[in-house]
Amino acid sequence: MQQVRILHVTEYAVLGGEQYHILTLLRKWKEPRFQMTVCSNPKGPFVHEVKALGVPHVPFIINGKYDITSLLKLMNIFKSGRYHIVHLHGSRVGLYGRIAAKLASIPIIVWTMHAWQTDTLLGLRRIQAPLYLLIERILSYFCDKIIAESDTLQRRAIDKEHIDPNKIVRIYAAIDLNEWKSTVDVKRKKRELGIDSSVFIIGTVGRLVVQKGTIYLLQAARTILQKFPNTVFVVVGDGPLRKMLEQSASDMGIGNKVVFTGYRKDVPDIMRCINIFVLPTLFEGFGLVFAEAMIAGRPIVATTVDPIPEVVRGYQAAILVPPRNHAAIAQALLTIMRSYGSYEEWGKGGKQIVKERYSSERMVDEVAKLYEDLISRKIPHLAAV
Repeated sequence: MQQVRILHVTEYAVLGGEQYHILTLLRKWKEPRFQMTVCSNPKGPFVHEVKALGVPHVPFIINGKYDITSLLKLMNIFKSGRYHIVHLHGSRVGLYGRIAAKLASIPIIVWTMHAWQTDTLLGLRRIQAPLYLLIERILSYFCDKIIAESDTLQRRAIDKEHIDPNKIVRIYAAIDLNEWKSTVDVKRKKRELGIDSSVFIIGTVGRLVVQKGTIYLLQAARTILQKFPNTVFVVVGDGPLRKMLEQSASDMGIGNKVVFTGYRKDVPDIMRCINIFVLPTLFEGFGLVFAEAMIAGRPIVATTVDPIPEVVRGYQAAILVPPRNHAAIAQALLTIMRSYGSYEEWGKGGKQIVKERYSSERMVDEVAKLYEDLISRKIPHLAAV
């Protein structure tokens, strides 16, 4: 039987939501008649993970915000690989890639919407929102299916971009539950991080970029440390704002109470070492890290931005606060810390919620079904017998 050649394309080679999504598909895909290839920037930890799985990697770089040559680069990649399915991830890849795939006569074009495009427009750039909505509506005609990672994203696309409801499907992002089966020696892991076993730990996980709102957590930390001085804040992740955030913590006089770990591959272990998980994010496409905190049973402080209320729906150990509000973050943390036993007990329900909604097996099954439906319609000679 002829193999179905699939190319997953993402712009960056960091290990963010888009990249974890692709890696989950690669690791869990069981159907041998599908041949997977990945295309991304050639430098970054994502590429190492892809190659470690034995999956072919095609290098691709977007040089700057308006690199129109990306269109030609992608067309050449798509044509030379003679792919049956091009699955695009992210905004700029979704822009150039959908057009390039259509011009390259790719039989099936899929785009996963990992974030609501206008949410990425900060400050004065908000005035560009109508243009972005129009562009996305036009681009919807250049692909066969759009995957939204939440009901919230799906609804917004239909209501605000007027996307055909038949063209967009919701498939939740997912967690590999196997990564959470092993036990962790909490005391040993704390020592590894340079943290005394007796302290209370408030942690955050994410790239150190404006989007994640880490500065608001540092501002809230000052209030918490006044009330609960035996507290340490752990910031897991790396990014362009790391030096600025480290300097900010020092300037606030809390530098000795904040541990910046950089990029870590042992997030499940660290998540089970912290007492409260906080992410003051300004926008998210899904926010898989909240599901990770739920499966670890950690109390959560997060913002009310969509789709976080949907992701943590039914999880009693979560408090949501307005974005860009360090005072509200501090108050929510104090509420949990003063009744920690209750929140710890409520957190035990998180594992079941994650199993039911966000398992990697469910996500892979739903993506596989989507592919099979499209193959049967667009390239029936490759359809499963």
